[in-house]
Amino acid sequence: MSEKKKPGRRQRFEAFYAEIMSVEGRQVLPEEITRKRDGPGYGERAPEMVLNHFWLSWDAIERYIAKRAEALRNETEAK
Repeated sequence: MSEKKKPGRRQRFEAFYAEIMSVEGRQVLPEEITRKRDGPGYGERAPEMVLNHFWLSWDAIERYIAKRAEALRNETEAK
């Protein structure tokens, strides 16, 4: 039986970034992530370092966390 392979750090981060940007009302195209990730000044650093590279504001992250927390509360209350 084959085990399902977990996505790597880069894939997890890219999905996380896209989800945060969707909360901001913006769709992120895969080529935008690739361009910014592989652009000048990024290279092959750890994916979490890309937070600074994308100039992702802490406000955006806080709004994302608040929205996720609200969704989890609503899901829990619905049960």
